[in-house]
Amino acid sequence: MNELVAVIREYKDKQTANIRIYTLNTPPVSACELSGKEPTARSISGYIAIGLAAVLCMGLLLAPKFRRKIRKTPDPDIPADRKVKEYISKPQNAVFVLGDFLSIDNRGNENTYRFSTKLQMLFSLVLLNSKKEDTGISTKMLSMTLWPEKEITETKNIRGVTINHLRKILEDMDGIELAYENSKWKFSFSESFYCDYIHSMNLCQEILRTENQISNPTPRDKESESKINELIKILNRGPLFPLMTEPWIESKRRDFELVIEQVFLKQIQRQQALGNHDRIMQLIETLFIIDPLNEDFLSMGVSTLKSMGRLDRASKLYHDFNARFKVSIGVEYTRSFESL
Repeated sequence: MNELVAVIREYKDKQTANIRIYTLNTPPVSACELSGKEPTARSISGYIAIGLAAVLCMGLLLAPKFRRKIRKTPDPDIPADRKVKEYISKPQNAVFVLGDFLSIDNRGNENTYRFSTKLQMLFSLVLLNSKKEDTGISTKMLSMTLWPEKEITETKNIRGVTINHLRKILEDMDGIELAYENSKWKFSFSESFYCDYIHSMNLCQEILRTENQISNPTPRDKESESKINELIKILNRGPLFPLMTEPWIESKRRDFELVIEQVFLKQIQRQQALGNHDRIMQLIETLFIIDPLNEDFLSMGVSTLKSMGRLDRASKLYHDFNARFKVSIGVEYTRSFESL
């Protein structure tokens, strides 16, 4: 084949795209061929070098654009509802932040690709300050967190552009609105919008409220069990914003984990009274998803499995924990299997 081919795909909207194909002769036609003169070997090599240099420049210019399209464009053959766990009742107007970040618009189309890294950080900052009891996050704190290398006064333009981009995305989602009230940024939600973080926090509050209202709640209470099962399914997707490592999110992540632990540890105590070891292990394994290096969970899990006579499973739980511990901390876990 004596041609170089360049393919350009340009999106007109979220559903359609224009594809253009360009070809370039290789080697390119020389000036001698155009003038009818007999080319020399030296002139041919010179023209080839110039032609290849031009192709290389064009490739360098187009490559970043192709990479961005490949990275940000979702696979059109995979509908959004196949990427969502079975616990989701309606795969639209939803954002999932436990496990891989996933966003679905009001038509049921995945629009995660529209959230750049900075937009995900902006969304997470506002979201984690948008529970019912929260007052929101100030513009100053928003700017200091997202652009720590800049003075507050220098962030006005880039902050405004970033917020406008987020609002543009939210226009295609029902039930969520970015509001600025009392000098604070906060999301307002309606029932048509779903977020796994908000829903799981609401479930925890409902479970704890029920337990506080009932003096002697039964371990087999159907309503409580149903909410716990729903919470387990949500948490099985993964930890809160797992790919974010910025210091500011660690405290928010830990606050979330503490609420989950409070609910689950009470459930574990009740199941221990019943001798329901299988249920206990289900709860412990879920806790490990959000806090994989928690030594208390390891101790409870190994102790429970030993009492069930499942030494093989207890040993695997211990060695898996030890492997995670070594990767994260850099040293072997000091407590022995026998001491747990």
